[in-house]
Amino acid sequence: MFALTLKDFGKRVRTFMPVAVCMGLFFYFGAHFTGGEHGLEARDRVALRVEGLQKQKALLAEKRAFYEKRILLLEQGKTSYDLADELARQQLQYANPSDLILFE
Repeated sequence: MFALTLKDFGKRVRTFMPVAVCMGLFFYFGAHFTGGEHGLEARDRVALRVEGLQKQKALLAEKRAFYEKRILLLEQGKTSYDLADELARQQLQYANPSDLILFE
């Protein structure tokens, strides 16, 4: 039979150690690459957040265009009676008895 002496065991451990250390480092960094704070899973969360923020940006751009249009009407001196009436009612929170009010 083959007898493994302590000296032979030490040689085998020394030859296997670099491979074991490299494998350990590979799995350590691989785990952090996929599930770490800045890994692939975090990238997916960031992508979802970016998508939501882009939608919010589009909505805010629409609101801005709407208000810029209204400001332009006020600045040009072409203020219509309807616009002035609407702005005054909105600021004072009054409604005309013939107005139809919709609540969201």
